[in-house]
Amino acid sequence: MRRRALWLGLVLALTATGACGDGDDGPGALLVTVEMPAGRVGAAVLELTGEGLLGVEGTGSARAIGRTTASGALRIVVAAIGAQPPVVRVPVVNRNAALPVAVVLQASDASDLPLSGVGQVQVRIEPEG
Repeated sequence: MRRRALWLGLVLALTATGACGDGDDGPGALLVTVEMPAGRVGAAVLELTGEGLLGVEGTGSARAIGRTTASGALRIVVAAIGAQPPVVRVPVVNRNAALPVAVVLQASDASDLPLSGVGQVQVRIEPEG
């Protein structure tokens, strides 16, 4: 009886541990969306600060280029070639790592006019998939 209780406890402990997370650390990607509450972003320069950022790829009609700065941040230039907000894909070393912090350095509206303040531009970062 004692052996059965010990075995049941071990199975429950392993099941609970497995349910805490997917435990699937490894490569993945983040989706970064640039948008404004009123109007549409035509282009933006962003800087992402975080661990394991590997580059940038445009998705859909968005075009993007990026490079790592001397401080280790990933600077991205993104342009929207369509009606949707620009979304870029950022490959990462560990899909379960903390999300990076984004700062908007410059932005323009859909008519390519510079925005006087970048405070109205919002950046949403979420894991892909």
